[in-house]
Amino acid sequence: MSPENSNTEILLTTRGALTRPTVSTLAHRGLTDLERTEEADRWLEMASEHSSRDCDALMAVLDSNKINFRTKKGRKPLDTWSESTEHRANMSAYIDCLLRAAAAKPDYAKPQIEIAAAYLKGWGVEESRDEALRLLRAAASLATPDDLCEMSHQIEYEVAGSDPWPEGMREAETWYRRAAEQGYATGQFNLGEMYSKGEGGLQKNYELAKFWFSKAAEGGDFPPTEYALRAYWDEQQSKSK
Repeated sequence: MSPENSNTEILLTTRGALTRPTVSTLAHRGLTDLERTEEADRWLEMASEHSSRDCDALMAVLDSNKINFRTKKGRKPLDTWSESTEHRANMSAYIDCLLRAAAAKPDYAKPQIEIAAAYLKGWGVEESRDEALRLLRAAASLATPDDLCEMSHQIEYEVAGSDPWPEGMREAETWYRRAAEQGYATGQFNLGEMYSKGEGGLQKNYELAKFWFSKAAEGGDFPPTEYALRAYWDEQQSKSK
């Protein structure tokens, strides 16, 4: 196979330089990948706009009605909103944009993470923790440390104030740890919190919590760490009295 006819292999000249056709092919592939990422990001931005529009409309409903979530008094306007044409249209457009983002770049973690979040919340799709977890696990192999923390946060957000989700929390711990071990401060801080609370299948361990909090604070750009560590230390002191 001559260099002139090859567009699929990296060929070297006697001087070790890439042949011109291969350089052109690689540049084209790189440009195409960038264009796909940009297209996916545009769809993600449009999805965010639909979500924000829906949230603004919902806030208007909440502001105009006295709703007590503790006693469920006055919940009827909220139920009516969830069945409204406006809400359904917003959510339909929202999930459509997310699916288009995923189709534009299948090897991009962010659309999959957002679709998983939609399944956790029941936004535009039927609520399903199983499907959300499947999508997040698929995205994990493509995820950056920031993505890994976002995946874990989605699960923690879903668990807060709802039914326990041990399987999801174990995955969240795994992803926080992966981000933490790559030196990502947010992952280190949240892994420390999991040790401090005994979440994600972990036993409460003050020394390990302190270790990860301290790692997050090493760069001096993670102020919440000092507060969290002090709060946890105060808790331990009060229990020992």
